[in-house]
Amino acid sequence: MKFLHCVVACVLAGALLTACGRTEKVEDHSLWYVTNKNSFVVGIDENYPPLSYRNKNGELLGYDVDLAQEVAKRLGVVVEFKAIDWAKKEQELASNTIDCIWSGYTITDERKKIVTLTKPYLRNMQVMLVKTESPITKAANLSGKTAGIQAGSESLGVLNTERGMKYGVKNIVEFADYDIAVADLLKGKIDALVTDRALANYNVYILGKPLRIVDETLGEETYGVAFRKGEELLANRVWGILLEMKADGTVAKIDAKWFGSTRDNSIISR
Repeated sequence: MKFLHCVVACVLAGALLTACGRTEKVEDHSLWYVTNKNSFVVGIDENYPPLSYRNKNGELLGYDVDLAQEVAKRLGVVVEFKAIDWAKKEQELASNTIDCIWSGYTITDERKKIVTLTKPYLRNMQVMLVKTESPITKAANLSGKTAGIQAGSESLGVLNTERGMKYGVKNIVEFADYDIAVADLLKGKIDALVTDRALANYNVYILGKPLRIVDETLGEETYGVAFRKGEELLANRVWGILLEMKADGTVAKIDAKWFGSTRDNSIISR
């Protein structure tokens, strides 16, 4: 605790210097901080399969979990996963509760202003998930149909704009729980589920459900690992390890484990 208080005091001292008009730059001790305390605390959303989630036995699993565990191992520290309130994730990071946010964190210009981000490690896309026998083969086929989305997800913006619903969609059903949305799709209560490719891959390739991903991308986003603003040393070291993992085939193995035979979500190199 004494060490943590010392670090916090140093940060506050740097902030005071800035407030007083000094232009001195606070030194970046982020990498030293993590290695010295021998722990890497990763903030996650534990309800986001296949990136980070708990199975029926309470075990924490997922693509991001596997990546973070291997990064910590190569960093020489112990990894600790901490479930956080996703609506307050940046506050959790700023308060030193966690060392990074690593759980499908979308890179945006707004977020770049408040956190330090790695380069994109994962590409994700908005796609349509339909039953295997569905006649839907493109977005235009949604005309007059009912589409489902997960409430609070990026999918709503794909179908609903200020000018109304796109693609002629007749009705949009929002689900609080993704599993219920998939169940209703299988029962025929909705015609298609608009979701991100990672979740779609998980259901089709890993769980083997009788579903099909429509071969049309409705939108694209990239994920990065977020650190406190200015913590470039830690962010760059983590990114460097991820590139090492890509070069030696570790990332490919993790891709195959969580995304099946597809490579749409593979790590993006520089």
